[in-house]
Amino acid sequence: MLSQNTLMQQRPFVASTGLRAPPRFPVAHSVRGLAPLVDELKAAQARTGLPDVQIGDSVRIGLLVQEAKSSRVQRVDGTVIAMAGSGSTKTFVVRRIFQGVGVELSIMLHSPVLSSVEIVRRGKVRRAKLYYLRELTGKSARLKEIFVTKGDKAAKAARIG
Repeated sequence: MLSQNTLMQQRPFVASTGLRAPPRFPVAHSVRGLAPLVDELKAAQARTGLPDVQIGDSVRIGLLVQEAKSSRVQRVDGTVIAMAGSGSTKTFVVRRIFQGVGVELSIMLHSPVLSSVEIVRRGKVRRAKLYYLRELTGKSARLKEIFVTKGDKAAKAARIG
């Protein structure tokens, strides 16, 4: 067993407790240059052809569901009430009413589980988060629609490949 004096010489002093802190290990120099490599990998894995999903949009999404040996696409309709993150970590929250109960799904935009995203209609909103819709029921939970022109309808829906 090491004596107290030997331990105090090996570890830096911590003033508040009088005890010694555990030794610090130097960071390897190869770790410092990983940020550009990580950015390159994120760009390679990002999906293209995604629609411009915004807060207040009514969307129809297709989720790949794995059941036993087969997989199927489950359709979910709802309103986008929140968005968070950026780049490959961008997520959005879709709220829908299912059998009288509000259900919210948090979905990553670049997830392989997401098979399709279709914007059904655009809602007029003045908030970044529509959490107030949780308290509303029935017709009061609807948003006013923004009508798109004929040229915008072609860019409205997108299949993810």
